[in-house]
Amino acid sequence: MTEQVDVCIVGSGFGGSIAAYYLAHAGQRVVVLERGPRRSTESLQVDIKTRDLLEITHTFNGDGVSILAGSAVGGGSLVYSGVSLRAPSFVFERTQGGQRIWPSGTTRASLDPYYARAEYGLGVHQLGFEEVARRGGVWGVSMNRLGYRVDPIRQATTACLHCGFCNTGCKFFRKNHLLFNYLRGAQLAGAEVRPDTEAIQVMPASGGSGYTVLYGPRDRSTVATPKAPNAATSSQIQATRVVVAGGTVGTAGLLLRSRQSLPNVSSQLGQNL
Repeated sequence: MTEQVDVCIVGSGFGGSIAAYYLAHAGQRVVVLERGPRRSTESLQVDIKTRDLLEITHTFNGDGVSILAGSAVGGGSLVYSGVSLRAPSFVFERTQGGQRIWPSGTTRASLDPYYARAEYGLGVHQLGFEEVARRGGVWGVSMNRLGYRVDPIRQATTACLHCGFCNTGCKFFRKNHLLFNYLRGAQLAGAEVRPDTEAIQVMPASGGSGYTVLYGPRDRSTVATPKAPNAATSSQIQATRVVVAGGTVGTAGLLLRSRQSLPNVSSQLGQNL
């Protein structure tokens, strides 16, 4: 029997967790599918060379580029340094082929209220110069001497000690990743998070009401290249709305697998990725 929910969210990182928080508080029945495992906050505080961290991240190696992507409950918030910046205005005015890349209503000014809301939820604050680590201060002074302005970053931390190991988990529990804020709030409001569960395909539900998501358990017999679940033995969940928030790589993969059943997916999907 197909499970019925209001919203199915794919991914428990920044996009998925924040959406789950607001939708659950609005009274929606929310299920979050997360391909990675659930870790205790203690086990997240590990060194990058250990097996534990390799099990919660995936590294994609390309032409001189490595992408460290969070793959556990909490998503990308587990492997970011807490730095929270607002994109400058010129980013939203960029064009390609003579056309504006962003929708006409999307500007830095239109997004500022949402930046502020997310920064409040994540506990972002402006660092003072007295909070900057010594190596950062030396670099800043050097850049000032070259005529460049340098300002302290905005960071989602609580009384940061500037140990420099934010990406691999702060052993002092000072980084405000999603397990401490949005994701915790979403679960307290009734959202369900299902770890080690990967979405295979999204398709319109029979009868034309909502969508059906095929999903299955993630095979973690190998750490580096876990196998995707088998569609033939998958489970189904039907939702009025589906939020695809699996990160740049995960989202593109899911939508490409779903292209045949979602004819309105852009032909540009996955290009230049």
